[in-house]
Amino acid sequence: PEIITDPSALYSVGTFAQIQRMTKTADDDIGGDDDDHSHPFTSHENGHDGHGSDADHDNLHDANPSASLLVMPHRRINLLSVDDVGPPVDVTVSHWEKLQYTRGEDS
Repeated sequence: PEIITDPSALYSVGTFAQIQRMTKTADDDIGGDDDDHSHPFTSHENGHDGHGSDADHDNLHDANPSASLLVMPHRRINLLSVDDVGPPVDVTVSHWEKLQYTRGEDS
């Protein structure tokens, strides 16, 4: 995973969003396993996920953990300050004003 250590690596304008769904994936298993709802970056209590041997689990899942995310954007934001690079990164932001939609002649 990417870890922010330099505040200048952050953009000054972004999107405030909410993670709706996170699915564990692997290089040979794009899309993940719908039956496995565990945290994508931690192993199960018994040390493997029930698919294959412990060695397969260690080589496949621990070497390059990845996840597929479904993200819902809420609003645009401006970065005001970086309070702590963490992790997690702690920032102060301001939210953009909600734009009023006016139906025009082009609709």
